[in-house]
Amino acid sequence: MQPHSNKPSLLSRIASLAAICAACAGGQAISSSQVSGVVKDPAGAVVPSAAVKLANLETGEVRSVRSEADGVFLIADIPVGRYKLEVAKQGFAVWVQPGFDVQVNENPMLNVALAFERAEQEITVHENTPMVESHSLGVGQVIDESRVVDLPLNGRQVTQLVALAGAAVSGGTVGTRQYPSESIYSVAGGQRTETNFLLDGGAHMDTDANIGLPMPFPDAVREFKVETSALAANYGNHPGGVVNVVTKSGSNEFHGGAFEFLRNYELNARNFFAPARDSLKRSQFGALMGGPIRKDRIFFFAGYQGTITRSDPATSTAYGPTAAVLAGDFTQILSPSCTNGKQITLKGPYVGNKVNPSAFNPVAFRLVSLIPVSTDPCGKIQYGVLSNSQEHQGIARVDWRQSDRNSVFARWFITDYSLPPDYTNNLLTSNTVGGADRVQSAVAADTFVISPSSVNTFRAVFSRSKVVRVPAAGVPTLTDLGSNVYSPVPQFTGSLSVSGYFSTGGIPGYYANNTLQISDDVDLIRGAHQIVAGFNWTHNQLNGLGPFQQNAKFSFDGSQTGNALADYLVGLPASFGQGNGQVAYDRINSPSLYVQDSWRVRPVLTIQAGLRWDPFLPQHNIEGMVSTFDLSKFNQGLVSNVFTNAPPGVFFEGDSGFPGRSNTAQSVFLLSPRAGVVYDPRGQGRESLPAPDR
Repeated sequence: MQPHSNKPSLLSRIASLAAICAACAGGQAISSSQVSGVVKDPAGAVVPSAAVKLANLETGEVRSVRSEADGVFLIADIPVGRYKLEVAKQGFAVWVQPGFDVQVNENPMLNVALAFERAEQEITVHENTPMVESHSLGVGQVIDESRVVDLPLNGRQVTQLVALAGAAVSGGTVGTRQYPSESIYSVAGGQRTETNFLLDGGAHMDTDANIGLPMPFPDAVREFKVETSALAANYGNHPGGVVNVVTKSGSNEFHGGAFEFLRNYELNARNFFAPARDSLKRSQFGALMGGPIRKDRIFFFAGYQGTITRSDPATSTAYGPTAAVLAGDFTQILSPSCTNGKQITLKGPYVGNKVNPSAFNPVAFRLVSLIPVSTDPCGKIQYGVLSNSQEHQGIARVDWRQSDRNSVFARWFITDYSLPPDYTNNLLTSNTVGGADRVQSAVAADTFVISPSSVNTFRAVFSRSKVVRVPAAGVPTLTDLGSNVYSPVPQFTGSLSVSGYFSTGGIPGYYANNTLQISDDVDLIRGAHQIVAGFNWTHNQLNGLGPFQQNAKFSFDGSQTGNALADYLVGLPASFGQGNGQVAYDRINSPSLYVQDSWRVRPVLTIQAGLRWDPFLPQHNIEGMVSTFDLSKFNQGLVSNVFTNAPPGVFFEGDSGFPGRSNTAQSVFLLSPRAGVVYDPRGQGRESLPAPDR
């Protein structure tokens, strides 16, 4: 291994060859940027063949190009960071911009005004670089490092800052099958499932719910960008918008620190409108470190954050049986004082709103004994569910500038959330189902400068989301309580609902989703044309077991006796359901190809045209557990040849006419053209007028 060798690595050779052979290939968006500009002399004439050198002040990496015949230069596929730009031409003084920031997916344009040389003179420009988007048709906003770290965040969740983009709004709360801090945002009026989340250029999506996986803590994030409108052809699948997050990396200087953020209700004043202070105790603590392993060549960054949350349970309200009800007397709870002014009378054979306790269902009576007997005349019960959680996040990243032409980085992120279950022989006040969740994300990328005008980037991404709803020990099943109802799932009572009174049944479950992504992009600058092409392949695995109906599901609504609680106690449900639960062993492959040309007609006018191909290859179940329903065949009484006992009209894989391995037909010819114009009216790089057409 020779870090200073200019020979491309084997990985770079393969990646470059793959991109070139793909011709019009399409791929996933990356988190790099580019710098462009126009070199002119003191009279305003363009200067061709000027030597342009861009140096990364944090890592020492240098990229060099020459200005074209029209004075334009472009340096593509550079990572975010702080840079220095030098422009030199014989007969002119060296022009230097000593330090400016290049942000994620930004394309700043710099105006270079050379001066005639006088002895050994250097012209240093200290004005701020215009950061107007001069290349992309999309509309976006960067949330930089200072805002990520300094702005107050509830729970230190970085994605709360997505809303600062203006066109983004929160899309609601996550479901029980998702990690608690996953990201849901609607961008520019799109649906909440139409936003694409990227982390270090790789897909960072929960494919079960089509929302973003949890992001690292603020101190590990360098910046992120929210984009919408007419996105480039390298974006696909999610048309609403893109949230592109970049993690921190090391540099030639060591930087580190430790932190703790404490929230304790004992230090807070009482909310004026609240009867008491809140009881939240939350400690968030951690440390981070970054620096060189080998100066100018290998860098590292690592960080950790822990979050411990403790609080008294919030007060909830339910209604249950009183001592009188358990003795068979429903007189008080059915009186107008307990039923919003309406007198309720039980249906026959019950007289005087009384039921002989011998008519109570023994299983129902045993189950209701696990609910507190209310001392309120109307059966009101106030209770709280203890919810003490903890979360641990870790991130590690290594950047290796293997040579002046080849650089590699690898990053791993993991976050664990746990909420222990707690059962105390009380189905209302107990947390009968806890959480043991883990999300991991890893990315490795190789960027190879084939020539000053050709750059190739290869990425491999893997993410895994495992969400486990853990049942508490000691929770009885209906079988444990003496019922002859089949209860295959241990420590799960089943879903039981008594309308207007109480419900039970914290549902356990197991969900594990894996995503593997491989992409390659090649950026070619050919005169006035910048051609970007690539391919992307994503393989998703969805594995899950949601046994919400494997143990019986009952509902009681008062339709039998006139009162839901009476229906429950005598064992007369309004509905009963039981099935195989939700079992998922699905696999789906998603290939895509794209190509886009940015044609610089003039220094102030760029025309873009692109095409993306996203064939839909439907998911399939690896155990063949898919079916379709055909109404016409149902009306004809036709049945499956694979499962002959199935109801008419229901057909399975292997039946004649079944669409392959899936119950959905594939659609191959899905093409998405992109076109538009970017115009700089004054040619100074300080404003642009994009005119997109999708």
